[in-house]
Amino acid sequence: MDPLGIIRNTETLPAFSDIQITLVISERLGVPCVIDNDAAAAAAGEYACGAGRGSAGLLVITLGTGVGVVAALTAGHAFRGADGRHPEAGHIPAGGPPAPCYCGLPSCWEQLASRTALDHLTGNEAEALATKARGGDVAAARVFDTYGERVGTGLVTLLAVFRPDRVVIAGGAARFLDLFRHGLRRSLDRGPKYTPRPAVVAAELGNLSGAIGAAVMARQETTR
Repeated sequence: MDPLGIIRNTETLPAFSDIQITLVISERLGVPCVIDNDAAAAAAGEYACGAGRGSAGLLVITLGTGVGVVAALTAGHAFRGADGRHPEAGHIPAGGPPAPCYCGLPSCWEQLASRTALDHLTGNEAEALATKARGGDVAAARVFDTYGERVGTGLVTLLAVFRPDRVVIAGGAARFLDLFRHGLRRSLDRGPKYTPRPAVVAAELGNLSGAIGAAVMARQETTR
């Protein structure tokens, strides 16, 4: 999203890019309209009504089609760069197998840690494999352990940069946090002075995080 609320993402949203959608919707429906990316909406929702309530420095990671990252650093206001956009923190280099990305990196965190990546890792059988893992299947548990390590390879960098007191995992992969938490924690271990240990929790609002957050943003915008 650019500062004017226009999507600039021809790689994954070509049909919606470079159009002032908020103006089109407002004119069509006769109501005010605000727009932001899904990670920002999820962060707003979890901060206001979910797992981020009361956090002084919240980091929200959405593991969905891609990896969205929002740092709500002060009173729920998401960090933005000098150009008014959220950082593309899903597109950072990460250790692991080669995972080339449209962003240009030969090994990108988004390609290793998204829900899409988990689907590839599980052969599109994540739900079935999760049932086996929770039932004690060692081989199934190892797959989620590997996924957790890959999530952790990017998260460890973000923890060093933002130093949040809480991390909320949202998106389609959040329901498997209990299975990949151990691998994730292993990737976060560094020297004692350099291993922040914020609480890492799943989104309380589930798949409604973004929808509720969008409502929160709209209310804030229209009551200014």
